[in-house]
Amino acid sequence: MPLSRMLCRRGLIAQDITLNSQGAADSNTEAAAAFHKALLLTCVLTGIAITLSLIVAFIITRSITAPIRVSVKIAQTVAQGDLTSKIEARGKDETSQLLRALKNMNERLAELVGRVRSGSESIATGAAQIAAGNTDLSQRTEQQAASLEETAASMEELTSAVRQNTESARQGSMLAANASD
Repeated sequence: MPLSRMLCRRGLIAQDITLNSQGAADSNTEAAAAFHKALLLTCVLTGIAITLSLIVAFIITRSITAPIRVSVKIAQTVAQGDLTSKIEARGKDETSQLLRALKNMNERLAELVGRVRSGSESIATGAAQIAAGNTDLSQRTEQQAASLEETAASMEELTSAVRQNTESARQGSMLAANASD
């Protein structure tokens, strides 16, 4: 093989090596850029996922705590004796079931208080009627006692008159007996 050909081949090999080295460096740069892009995309997607998770957690927490807060407020108003709360229960979850149970309890307590109030009013009416009857009876008893006192006084006067008549008759009998002797 002639020298010129060998040199020519060596030049071609050197060119190939240079081209391969440059291609490898370009591929390496592209791979690094792709890696950085993938890393950035992963960070952005992770940030979005964390943000969405926090939003979902907040919504779920609110959907649980808000009805429980309402339930506690209703229970406190019932404990203070206020049975006029308007309770709305929507949904079929446990907190809605709790609100429905509180609503039923509130309605039943209001009915019970109404019945107790009605019974108390009936008792008060009956007591007032009994008091009026007692007052009337007391007045009639006083009138009868006064009448009995008048009758007793009249009987005493009558007894006194009968005694006087008896005494006068006895004295008349004695006078008549003395006069006939």
